[in-house]
Amino acid sequence: MQVKEEEIEDDSLENSEEEENEETPKKQSSSRTSLWFLVIAIALVFIILPCACMSKGSIGLRSEADAYSMAKEFIKGYLETPATAQFPLIDDYGIAVVKVDNDTWKVIGWFDAQNIFGALIRNYYECSVSYVGEGKWILESLNINGDVLK
Repeated sequence: MQVKEEEIEDDSLENSEEEENEETPKKQSSSRTSLWFLVIAIALVFIILPCACMSKGSIGLRSEADAYSMAKEFIKGYLETPATAQFPLIDDYGIAVVKVDNDTWKVIGWFDAQNIFGALIRNYYECSVSYVGEGKWILESLNINGDVLK
């Protein structure tokens, strides 16, 4: 009988070793899953946090880009062919956006637009825009090619 018991014990040892080997991949898989979860969570923090900050900036704080964008919209309102207007990027040569006071910006630059005959003409402008709150801007003054339009 003793021999049989030893054989049974040996079998149980082999079974427990097999179970440990089966558990090891599960543990590795679990730790890999946890690691991927952590990596994804960190990536989301770096993606969501800047987006949240940007949306706060666009609601409360005004920037040069906001003033430039609004100046372009106001200028298009005075053009005969606004759909043809081509404005350079804000950081291109000849564009200046200067903060005059807390909510007022002076924008100086150029744009190309077609005249009523279809010729593309370069135009120079100077305008002042002010933020009045709740997402609204007003045009304080506008000068295109020396003509005072407002």
